[in-house]
Amino acid sequence: MGSQTLATKYRPKTFEDGLVEQDYVKVILENQIKNNDVKNSYIFTRTCRNG
Repeated sequence: MGSQTLATKYRPKTFEDGLVEQDYVKVILENQIKNNDVKNSYIFTRTCRNG
């Protein structure tokens, strides 16, 4: 096996593993995957605690 970056090695495998208190993001991404309408990039912002 070749070298693997830490970001790839520890990347969440499911939305449940990686999204905490971000249910709206999960719904948006699941619907776009379901409809085969995935975009090149996303910007999710909130009034506070974004990052």
